[in-house]
Amino acid sequence: MVSFLPLLLSLLPLLSSLQISDVTPTSYSLLFTVYVDYAQYQGLADIKFDLHHTEQQIVLHGRDFNIHRIMLYQERAEIKTQYNMTDGFLSLTREDGEGFEAASYFVRIQYSNSIHKKLTGIYLSEYLDDDENVHQIVGTHFEPTEARSAYPCFDLPHLKAPFTITIDHQSKYHVLSNTLIKDSRQITPTLTRTSFLPTPPMSTYLVAFVLSDYGYISKSSSSGVLCRAFFIPGREDEVVAALDIMTRSIDFYEDYITAVFPLPKLDIVPLPAFGIGAMENWGLITIREEFYYTDNETRFDHQLFMKAIITHEVAHMWFGDSVSLSSWNDLWLKEGMAQMLMFVALEHMSEKHPDPSVTISDIQGTMLAFNFFPAIKADSSPSTHALSMDLNSTGEATSAFDAVSYAKGASLMNMLRYSLGERSLRHGLSDYIHKYKHKSATLLDFLSTMDTAGKIYGGISVSEFLNKWISQAGYPVVTKEGVT
Repeated sequence: MVSFLPLLLSLLPLLSSLQISDVTPTSYSLLFTVYVDYAQYQGLADIKFDLHHTEQQIVLHGRDFNIHRIMLYQERAEIKTQYNMTDGFLSLTREDGEGFEAASYFVRIQYSNSIHKKLTGIYLSEYLDDDENVHQIVGTHFEPTEARSAYPCFDLPHLKAPFTITIDHQSKYHVLSNTLIKDSRQITPTLTRTSFLPTPPMSTYLVAFVLSDYGYISKSSSSGVLCRAFFIPGREDEVVAALDIMTRSIDFYEDYITAVFPLPKLDIVPLPAFGIGAMENWGLITIREEFYYTDNETRFDHQLFMKAIITHEVAHMWFGDSVSLSSWNDLWLKEGMAQMLMFVALEHMSEKHPDPSVTISDIQGTMLAFNFFPAIKADSSPSTHALSMDLNSTGEATSAFDAVSYAKGASLMNMLRYSLGERSLRHGLSDYIHKYKHKSATLLDFLSTMDTAGKIYGGISVSEFLNKWISQAGYPVVTKEGVT
């Protein structure tokens, strides 16, 4: 995600602890019935999960929606329950007062909610056409902890599961989600049901969908990944560059880390109202409109900014999406990685396909402006923090999206790149992605994998090199004393 922290903080107040029951979700089936014109939706969530210890209550995450019915089953036998939803938690207890034994469970929750304009969760946006007609759009933004406002779930990044998403919607809109459409059919004179292929195991905050009347252009990457760039009708020519950089980014990363793109398609969709720069929803990048559209008249620095944002989000398809964080405590690991890799990608692509309007010097200067200078400024502030943190609330998770996590994280990754060497770095990143594909990984997992690459190919201990930088706030000051 490309972040704009002050806006995020205004939208996501401190709400609750991050912890829930000791569970492993095994699948989600989500049905959303979305009435764009009436700013309302209904939801049906079917969740299968394993409870690992006997508990007096089962605790999920849930907030803001209206629950109509909850049915809980253990091996096809229904368990009568009561529920309480407060402070971001949805707690289930048995009516008979007994506890829940360690076992596999299935819960079905019917609920509804309004669609607001707060730029988080499921929200409403709009644009004006040339005749001043209003066109409505529904989009989503769930990172870090807003999935729980859209559907009941176990809303922590390491609790991954496959998702099957179905959306009933007014037929005049088309809908996108994380995967390709499996089936679309008319179910009433005004409603269409669009079903999507199941996702690989993924984190709750990566679920996404967009309903709009946009058009799109498409092309495939070298390995056959379908790439589509969506646009407001009439602005087709202004997304050609975005589509080109997205497909070339896929080609570059597949070669750089020797790992195929983890999904069969990747879409990018502009949202007129969007609280951040862009978001790496798996298979469905959303981006702030003013950072997306470019043409031959666009200033080169704006074009470079657009390319940097897209290469950042494409890097996340592997680093953050396929391999997820074990907790928000090490947010810097995925954001610093993507922030560093986007400039590696731009440098390599610029060398392979020179662009007179954007030189290597331009890219390197932008890297300093994006990473080094903001890192120094943020890390010299009294409010700075270590890269690895101990986060205990949704508010703290949101506040972690700052210049320390992004810019200092990227600067540290760049130090690693030059200390370890390009060959060793590529081997280490490739091993990391293959080893933890569709899983979550801890900071220790990353360091261990990179240690192996460092010792084999570079002769250094990565964990020894990085640990002090990760665990301490601030940056070292070197003083040179004169010799008399």
